[in-house]
Amino acid sequence: MINWLDKRSFIQLCILVLLVTGAINGWIASMNIEGVTAQKMHHNYQFFPAPYVIGTVWTLLMLSLAFCFKKLTGHSYYQKGILFLFVICVVYPMYTIGFSSIGLMIAGNLITIAIASFLSGIIFEKFKWLAGIVLLISAWVVFVTYLMFFIH
Repeated sequence: MINWLDKRSFIQLCILVLLVTGAINGWIASMNIEGVTAQKMHHNYQFFPAPYVIGTVWTLLMLSLAFCFKKLTGHSYYQKGILFLFVICVVYPMYTIGFSSIGLMIAGNLITIAIASFLSGIIFEKFKWLAGIVLLISAWVVFVTYLMFFIH
């Protein structure tokens, strides 16, 4: 899988990312999934990003992972980590049961923060600026988790 992805151009990787995130965002929209946080937010009138903002941010973050993956060509160890982080991020709506379990959401957020931070630390040794891009995922998830704690 890594070899196949490694042979793709950056544009091809971006198209793959857009297909995957588009399918997931489409599934969320078609199922009219409104997670437990969004439901609770409506009752408390507290701030939480709109679903289209969250979907857009995640799409941009996943595109940034495609960029990192391509820049790490020839370093399959790091590329495997990027691919693993990508998978963890895109399956989040599934393992949180459509954002319906606050416990699974918090656990998923903490796991994502830990993996992205750890991967960023490993990449930092050789590719400092790419590590910063990966760390953006941790920053976003920390921000959303912070907001979730005030809503719940």
